[in-house]
Amino acid sequence: MEIETKRLILKQVSEGDSLEIAKIGNDREISYFTYYWPYPLTESKVNKILREIEKEWKEKKTVIMFKIQLKDNGNIIGVIDIFDINKTDKNAKVGYWLGKDYRGNGYALEALKEAIDFSFNKLKLEKLFADTLTNNISSNKLLKKAGFRKIGTMEKDKLIEGNFIDRYLWELINKN
Repeated sequence: MEIETKRLILKQVSEGDSLEIAKIGNDREISYFTYYWPYPLTESKVNKILREIEKEWKEKKTVIMFKIQLKDNGNIIGVIDIFDINKTDKNAKVGYWLGKDYRGNGYALEALKEAIDFSFNKLKLEKLFADTLTNNISSNKLLKKAGFRKIGTMEKDKLIEGNFIDRYLWELINKN
């Protein structure tokens, strides 16, 4: 499965992507803000994550992860996933991260817009959720720019590095 944008290609991840994803994702900040990508991130840890995601997609169709690649050179710059896909309630969650060298160029918004389109038009979902740590300024701005609406704050929701952190909950409703 492949989606093209003006500057990017979103393609379903495979185990062959593990080394490149481990290299760009081996960043304490990514681990902190996503709280499910471990740090340090190794090829074997990525392999395990990708195997679990591939199995989940094949068996239940409840999660799909795309690598985000630059169209001009094919370099993987991050990932975006649609997960907790609930076909009954027609909703899911979306998550993403970019390698440090690729932030601030509009790539995340470009990829997120395509993930939204895929979710609403291919998966036929009616709502997407996202959650962010309240101190994740970039991601909070990105979701707002993409049309998400902040619907609440979950106080002391995540224990990260010994501290409880609040999270925002966001939603985007399919208006088509």
